[in-house]
Amino acid sequence: AKSAHDMVREYTVQKALKDAYPYVPKMVALCTDEAVIGADFYVMERMEGIIPRANLPKGIYLDSEQTRALCTNVIDALVELHQVDYKEHPDLVTLG
Repeated sequence: AKSAHDMVREYTVQKALKDAYPYVPKMVALCTDEAVIGADFYVMERMEGIIPRANLPKGIYLDSEQTRALCTNVIDALVELHQVDYKEHPDLVTLG
């Protein structure tokens, strides 16, 4: 879908979520001037960690207990995200 990579929307939602959800990186800047790189883009802070994908990054090897902990942590983070009450955060209310 065309809106699947709406950089302005992603920037706005993540910026609004930052105070309510600690796993969102700080948004640094949004650029909507297509003359810069040909598309909207944003810059965010770098966060350390593993991005779960079908294959882990080279050099990362997890045993079954570590894999279970990683998966449980991802699920717990999603549960925490879904518990954010948007009504308690004015920036999120305006997105609705």
